[in-house]
Amino acid sequence: MSAYLLKRDGGTYYFRRSIPIAQRQRFGGKREWVKLRGANDRNEAKRLIPACLVALDRRWKWIP
Repeated sequence: MSAYLLKRDGGTYYFRRSIPIAQRQRFGGKREWVKLRGANDRNEAKRLIPACLVALDRRWKWIP
């Protein structure tokens, strides 16, 4: 399974990514960022990974 995918109860896949140590304080001390919108199909979840990466990189870039 992809390191970016997390399978939770009910078989739903979520996107996840580790938060860099330098950014954790800005995310309330969280070590991992999990995208709430998931997919039930692994192939669909894998297809959504690039869009999730772009969205997360944009978010990290604009956090003061």
